[in-house]
Amino acid sequence: MGFLDSVFGGGSKEVNIEEYLDELEMENVDVLHEPADMYIVLLPLKYERDINAILEQLKKKNIVLVNFHGLEERNKAVLKKYFEKIQEYVKKINGDLARIKGTHYAIITPKKIKIAKKVN
Repeated sequence: MGFLDSVFGGGSKEVNIEEYLDELEMENVDVLHEPADMYIVLLPLKYERDINAILEQLKKKNIVLVNFHGLEERNKAVLKKYFEKIQEYVKKINGDLARIKGTHYAIITPKKIKIAKKVN
C-alpha cells in the first residue's frame, strides 16, 4: 500500500492530517533560494504584549493575519482598545486593517499596502 492509498482510502491505515500537512510544509521549504521580500505572518491577539509582536512584523514589511478568537469572547472592550492602538500605528505608516467578515481574524498590512474592501 502506497502513501496515496492511505490518503485516498485505499488502505486501512488512518492518516493524521495535521502530521501530513506538517510534513508537506517541510518538504516545500526552499533552502536554495533567497528569502521572500514579504511574508504573511499569523499571530494571536490575546494579551496587550501581543500588540508589540504585530507591530514588529509590520515594521519588517510583513502582512499580519491576526487571530483574536479568545480575546473577543473574553472581553470585547479590551479587544477594541487593542485594535485602536494597532490602528493608530497603521494610520501613521499608511498601512491598512480589516476584519475578515464572519471570522475571528483581521488582516493588517504594512506601509503602502491597502486592502480592497469593495471590489467593483
